[in-house]
Amino acid sequence: MPFEVLLVREGNRLAAADPISAEAIANIKSKETVTASIRRPRNPKHHRKLWALLQVVFESQKTFPTTEELLNALKVATGLFDTGLTIEGMPYARPKSISFAAMDQASFEQWYDRAVEVILTKILPNTAQADLEARVHEILGDEREQYGQQRQ
Repeated sequence: MPFEVLLVREGNRLAAADPISAEAIANIKSKETVTASIRRPRNPKHHRKLWALLQVVFESQKTFPTTEELLNALKVATGLFDTGLTIEGMPYARPKSISFAAMDQASFEQWYDRAVEVILTKILPNTAQADLEARVHEILGDEREQYGQQRQ
């Protein structure tokens, strides 16, 4: 049965990142071949950064009645939606999920960057990116350096 483990890079090798992963790896027989998928788990602080961004944008516009509507509009504007769906023959777009299960960190970072671009060009075109980021980090507080991309 497949299982997922957390790994950490140590030089040119990957090693268990926690005791549960270590135990799972220990159960693999010596010289046994296994397959693995590499994906970076989502950074929950980056997700909080998105919600701070949505708060800033929502407070600065009058088009969207809720932050959820704003988020759905951003999903559609960035191409994050399903197509080919119809109601009584009329096509419609259904926004996809940005949940932790639906997107890894790399995908979320790419989507977040596109969302910021849409915000700055379509929703708040007279806002500088530095000003927007400053307001977001003001909401996030002292931990601002821990938000966003976590590459090494």
